[in-house]
Amino acid sequence: MTSSMTRNLANDARPSVWPVGALCLAIGDALESRFSSLRVSGEVSHFTQASSGHVYFTLKDESGQLKCAMFRQQARLLQQPLREGAKVVVSGRLSVYAPRGDVQIIVESIALAGAGDLYERFLQLKSRLQSEGLFDEANKRAIPLYPRKIGLVTSADGAALHDVLTTLKRRAPHIPVCLSPTLVQGDSAPPLIIQALERLKSIPDVDVVLLVRGGGALEDLWAFNDERVVRYLAQAPWPTISGVGHETDFTLTDFVCDLRAATPTAAAQACARSRQDCLVELSQLTDELSQCITRALDSAHQQLDDCQMSMRQPQFRLKAMGARLDQVSLRLRQAAVLLTQRHSSRVGHLAFRRDGVLPVRLDRARLVLGGLATRLASVHPDQVLQRGFVRMSDDQGRVVTSVHQLKAKQALTAHFQDGKAHLEVQRVSPS
Repeated sequence: MTSSMTRNLANDARPSVWPVGALCLAIGDALESRFSSLRVSGEVSHFTQASSGHVYFTLKDESGQLKCAMFRQQARLLQQPLREGAKVVVSGRLSVYAPRGDVQIIVESIALAGAGDLYERFLQLKSRLQSEGLFDEANKRAIPLYPRKIGLVTSADGAALHDVLTTLKRRAPHIPVCLSPTLVQGDSAPPLIIQALERLKSIPDVDVVLLVRGGGALEDLWAFNDERVVRYLAQAPWPTISGVGHETDFTLTDFVCDLRAATPTAAAQACARSRQDCLVELSQLTDELSQCITRALDSAHQQLDDCQMSMRQPQFRLKAMGARLDQVSLRLRQAAVLLTQRHSSRVGHLAFRRDGVLPVRLDRARLVLGGLATRLASVHPDQVLQRGFVRMSDDQGRVVTSVHQLKAKQALTAHFQDGKAHLEVQRVSPS
């Protein structure tokens, strides 16, 4: 610790005499605020893991060393145990352990030296390809339940090949497996993986392809993060299954393939239904088909028996049909007689009403009509003229009813009962 830092701490905290514990806490607060997030590279030494699950070790290089503490929650996330002499990069914050006055790093995560840069490249490439839509779920194809052939791309001498072949021999020995071997690690592996996939295009009836290898560090699996391999798989002509590494390992092929399996063995299990499952289902379908056929045959036999009975005794059926026809004829005759009787009765009733009521109604109608004719004749204009009245009309035939309708020298027509007289008005004298 520098003298200037000590002076600043002393000036900030007022007491003239510092208790040791308080000073350690003040130094710890200053370090944590100044170095709240940092990454440090070095070599692991004096590694221990307490019964509580916390991990303690020293991080050193040729010019210095720092104690490190990693608490149980973070230690459980370690993908592989630390070993003495391992080159690592730790991420965390500086702190002071007051009981011993030790400056230490509280570790949040640990990566092997060089793996941190690789992981950053992995994340950047994953983000870029994802933004292009290569990992979209809409592009995923269904894995066929009953593939005709299975393509396999892996190392010819790796454990993954043995695991896949053993699993497929046990589960689906009836499906042929087409191996297209390749390197799965190193700088030359990506183009060889693409060549191995390309070879499978020339093999007919390949319905699904497995791309597998065993576990390893990030740099060991880097061929499966190669952009060329990922883009080729995005355009592959068949559904693909990625089974690379262990369950905790993820590569970009896991995201671009149509299905991601945790291990090569899981990939083999996912590429086809097991023979036993197929046999069980086939047995169930056979039983159902047999039952359907049995029911159909029973129904056909029953219909055949009915037909045979009808053909053996046709006279009984004809006799029964004749008896039924007689019954229907009798019911029709009875219905016709009853209907005739009903209509005859109704016609007689109507005739009686016609002969008795109609003359009376006609006489009443004649009397009413005569009265109406008399009343109509009494108000006829010609009847009025017979009593000495005259009806006057102008030259347009309009009836003149008032002296106000007249003017001097106007032509008029006087209508008498026996003719007309044409007149001219000499003078108009209103009353």
